[in-house]
Amino acid sequence: MKSGIIAVIFCGMITLNITAQNPGQIIIGKENKKTTYQQNGKYLTQEELAEVLKSYPATAREYQVSSSLENIGMAFAIPGVLMTGVGGIFGVSKVLGIMGEIAYFNDNPEKSNRYHKYADITAISGLGLMVVGCTFHFMSISVQKRSVSIYNGINPAGRIENIKIYFSFTGNGAGVRLKF
Repeated sequence: MKSGIIAVIFCGMITLNITAQNPGQIIIGKENKKTTYQQNGKYLTQEELAEVLKSYPATAREYQVSSSLENIGMAFAIPGVLMTGVGGIFGVSKVLGIMGEIAYFNDNPEKSNRYHKYADITAISGLGLMVVGCTFHFMSISVQKRSVSIYNGINPAGRIENIKIYFSFTGNGAGVRLKF
């Protein structure tokens, strides 16, 4: 009787690998020029994606690098947008001749030209900052996709593959330990 019970328990432990499921692979897609992440038929928000990827150390490191790159990109892009907007407004005012009279009441052409030169430099600098910010943003997306690829490589079939069964003898008899 004891050997029959032990055989049933042993077979049950072996078949756990068949029934043990992990959340599944993450599918990367594109919708309206936006990268989307889908798992088990549900679209993941960035917070949910972060939670899933932080469950494994290798993917957590890659996701952290991706977040850092995104933050650096935003630090460049936001001032770039503001500088480009301000420079553009002042550049358009140079063409239309509006701001020269408002900013310089004495109609000094030398001051007006210097003013418009600085407006052009501001707009060009803003464009440069936007390009740098976009570069970091695209690097962030690339690293995030690599993180998802690593996650999918850890569990390629959606099953837990590394179940280990240990047999040992204790003071009270035989023991079995199942690790997954």
